[in-house]
Amino acid sequence: MTATAYQNLEDHFERVYRLRFGRSLLSCDNSTDAPKKSRPYVSEITSTLAGTVSMLLQDPKIGDWIESAKEDASLNDWRKRNLHLMEREYLEATAIPVKLTEEITRASGECYRTWEEARKNNDFAMVKDKMKNIIRLTVEVAQAKRTALMPEKSIYEVLLDDHDEGLTPAHINAVFDDLEAVLPATIDAIIEKQHRQGKLSAEGTFSVSSQEVASRYALEELGFDFGLGKYTQTTHPFCGGFSKYKYVAVRYQENEFWLEAYGGATHEIGHGTYEINLPEKYMWQPVGESQGMTLHESQSLMFERHISKNPKFIEKVLPQLKNLLGGESKDWTVDSILTKLNKVERSFVRVDADEVTYPLHVVMRYRLEQALISGDLAVEDLPGAWNEAIEKLLHISPPTDALGCLQDAHWYSAMGYGYFPTYSLGAMAAAQFFESAMQQADIQENFNQGNIQPLLVWLRENIHAKGRLKPAHEVIKDVTGQSLS
Repeated sequence: MTATAYQNLEDHFERVYRLRFGRSLLSCDNSTDAPKKSRPYVSEITSTLAGTVSMLLQDPKIGDWIESAKEDASLNDWRKRNLHLMEREYLEATAIPVKLTEEITRASGECYRTWEEARKNNDFAMVKDKMKNIIRLTVEVAQAKRTALMPEKSIYEVLLDDHDEGLTPAHINAVFDDLEAVLPATIDAIIEKQHRQGKLSAEGTFSVSSQEVASRYALEELGFDFGLGKYTQTTHPFCGGFSKYKYVAVRYQENEFWLEAYGGATHEIGHGTYEINLPEKYMWQPVGESQGMTLHESQSLMFERHISKNPKFIEKVLPQLKNLLGGESKDWTVDSILTKLNKVERSFVRVDADEVTYPLHVVMRYRLEQALISGDLAVEDLPGAWNEAIEKLLHISPPTDALGCLQDAHWYSAMGYGYFPTYSLGAMAAAQFFESAMQQADIQENFNQGNIQPLLVWLRENIHAKGRLKPAHEVIKDVTGQSLS
């Protein structure tokens, strides 16, 4: 039997995605466990793999197959959507020279490694020139995509679209302007109330090894399948790989178990669980991927904020956490842990920030990265602009660049620009998803007793298993009955 045009496309994209996932695994290893001297060589391999994928996606046969497949009346909704996503990838790939793809991949690895050293040494000047190169290449790639696919959009809008299909500054501004207007006074009021209450919080100093074991135990209780995941350590927390091999990478501070180890691990495990539950039938196809970073962040924040902070869940895991950590944890109570996890305070580091101050960290980065991409803010001036922005929004001034513009990895790698807004949009989506799930009597009853399994099933069926069948805004509307708000 002669293969149809659509089947030829699926076969071709399966090869593309196998190579793409292989590159992702190598990149994860290079950011975590690869020997330091080996990392430049691994970056060369990932660069070549990126170029190979680009060449495969530029094959002229793809264009012919796509046009033929559009006439195929037998395609179901999944395959129609897959065809649409294939065409988008083909048009993007043909717009970007292979050498540019290889160059930005190589530069990203080099910049990331230099950023790790710059952060460790509190030396922004060390990474400045490589960051300039990343921005130059990012703009060049976005310009090529804009010309081919979306000439009506700005460069920054193209970058937003990379992370969340259809996301625009107009949508973000409507949300962020309100946050910027309301949150400062709200923060003042909450901090004053906390000060009057004077509750004790769960503190302590613990070895990295004990924190690793304890946080891994918590992730097991959250249902993460370690048969498909690797738990490791890194400079900046992330979750990577592909649906059948997830890297969950966190960092530790000996005096900060709850915010760093527990908070970071439960956040990243949300990303990992989402991807593990993606539709296996379309694992090697565009439609089988996750649907943008707003949904991705909604799932990480669902686990970090709504599930792992559930008092009944903490009550369930606390005895074993005490056994694994020992020492000062013996005096912890559920109440003291919740006081720690829910404490509102102005702090320098975004990933450790509470739920109330966190959006202002995102607003600040959103404003700054737009200026970096447009050229209105010179890279040399970033440290000063950062300090001025955080002083304005949170009334604090970081004593070092390591606690300022060097704290996040995003701007020192190829795909970081345009990502930050999805953190706060994802938090909003997580709240809406959680509210909708709790309207199911069985889910709410079990959740209130510390049993999260019905909620996990609901998330898998309503969000994870949908892949990229629909854009994020449609998924949110379908599941919650309302738009993101």
